[in-house]
Amino acid sequence: VHELTQTQDLILLVSDYLQAMTVTAEVVGSIVEFYTQVIALASDKLVDGSGYRPHFSLRTLCRALKYSNTNPCRNLKHSIYEGLCLSFLTQLNQESYTLVEKLAQKVILKNSLSVLKQKIPKPRDEYIYTNILGYWIQKGNLEIQTPQNYVITPA
Repeated sequence: VHELTQTQDLILLVSDYLQAMTVTAEVVGSIVEFYTQVIALASDKLVDGSGYRPHFSLRTLCRALKYSNTNPCRNLKHSIYEGLCLSFLTQLNQESYTLVEKLAQKVILKNSLSVLKQKIPKPRDEYIYTNILGYWIQKGNLEIQTPQNYVITPA
C-alpha cells in the first residue's frame, strides 16, 4: 500500500479521523498543510536524536489525529496542536524540534500562541493521574518513587 500524497485523499483521511469533532474545512486544510510540509522537511532538513532523517508516515499522522480526536485540551486547535507535537516532535533533535514546533504554531495555531497558555485539564474518567510538567500521566498501582541516585534537574 502506497502512502497517500494527494491533497484530496489526505483531506478525506483527516476528516474521517476527526468526524467526532466539529472541524471546519480550514482546520482540516491546516492539518494537511502541516503534514505535507513536515514530510517535505523530513526528506532534507530534519534530523532525529541519532543524527538520521526521521521517518514520518500516515501512521504518524493517524496517531496524532486519534489523540486529537479525544480533545484532551477541551479546545479543538490546542488538542490538534498537542497531538501533532506528540507524534512528530518526540524523535527530533533540538534544532529540528524547534523548526517543526514553529511550523505547527504557524500552520495550526496561526501564530496565536495564547491557546498554549491554557493548562490541559485533568482527564474526566475513572483513572488516577499525576500532573508532570503540565501533562496528565495515568498512575499505576505502585507508589511513585524517586531513586536516591537519580539527578532531577529543573525543566
